[in-house]
Amino acid sequence: MWTARYEAESGAQIAAMAGALVGVVLGLWLCGGRLTPLWGAETSVGLVAAFAGAVTGLPTAAIVYLRVASRRVWWRRRHRLRRTLDVAGVSVSATAVPALVMLSTFAVFGRAFRDLALDGLAATTVVALVAAAAGYALALLAYGLDTRSLAVLLLLFVVGGVFASMLTADDPAWWTLNFSMLGAGGYTSSAVFNVTIIVAGVMLLTLADYLTIELRAKRTAARIDGVVVVRTILVIVGVALSGVGLVPVDVNVAVHNTFAITALVGFATLMGATPALVDGLPRTFLALTTVFAIAIGVIVLLFWPVRYLNLTAVELLAVLLIFVWLIMFTRNTPARARTVAPVTAPAPVDTPGALRRKGRSGPDGAARALGAAATLVIGAVIGAAIARRRT
Repeated sequence: MWTARYEAESGAQIAAMAGALVGVVLGLWLCGGRLTPLWGAETSVGLVAAFAGAVTGLPTAAIVYLRVASRRVWWRRRHRLRRTLDVAGVSVSATAVPALVMLSTFAVFGRAFRDLALDGLAATTVVALVAAAAGYALALLAYGLDTRSLAVLLLLFVVGGVFASMLTADDPAWWTLNFSMLGAGGYTSSAVFNVTIIVAGVMLLTLADYLTIELRAKRTAARIDGVVVVRTILVIVGVALSGVGLVPVDVNVAVHNTFAITALVGFATLMGATPALVDGLPRTFLALTTVFAIAIGVIVLLFWPVRYLNLTAVELLAVLLIFVWLIMFTRNTPARARTVAPVTAPAPVDTPGALRRKGRSGPDGAARALGAAATLVIGAVIGAAIARRRT
């Protein structure tokens, strides 16, 4: 019997074979006929393997995700631009994570096996195996992508991209100022940082839609307006994150700070308002939410007035806690829903449009959404003005 599981496995095997073919071609082209070092040279086996994995993984993730997502009615009814951004964000982030893992792995092997060089056949074999593994893994990931795996992918992508920017930063003292300095200048590190933040914002928009559908399907939200507020905050944060990357700090300080503070205020608002907006969450998650909020407050106090931490440390720790909390939120919501949902027919909610139509049954949902948006924007503008005055 042909099932989704067999379809995913067959698709992954096809992607692996295509990746092996790409790896053979690139390996023979770039490594054939000479000795190629494992790592540390302008043309190394590690760089060629990562490039082959990316060439294989990007179209694989895009094609498979598009094929799976197009079967969902609510996804097909979205605007074409939103679908395009959705596919682009998922495929780029899904490809970047294994590429960074490959580069890190070969860097470690390069230090373990110093001065090791492979001939054309051995180098081509390694490149083909890596590209095949990348195609296989990314195909399976795209087939099984859901709210929880999307949140984990978002965290891995942001951490990997930011650390790659740190390692390639031209200014070794960037950390004495703040994270925004990684995106300043026309260097490779700044491009990596800005692209990472832009794609992360696009992925948050995708996560907002997935989470909205899941909240309604699992009956975890107390009211439609609670779902609207959660989705509105995530959309605002996603747009703000993309704005941080689109407008680096050396281009326009005021606009950059406005986007950055909007994202931070949005995450803080979501963390604080979730217990009131979503019903049925486990008590342990609610307790951990309180612990995370207190931890962020302590981190801020250690920055000012204690002045034990600098701004970079505050940003690093706060962002890490926020993304970990977001993953926990996506994992606790569906798990709790399966244990408390009544045994009745599911509500006829299939598209974001249907959610909006139901939410318009009363003005309360729209009012709360607009209120949340207005509060975030006003707070961000005030915060940016204060930050600019201090600088």
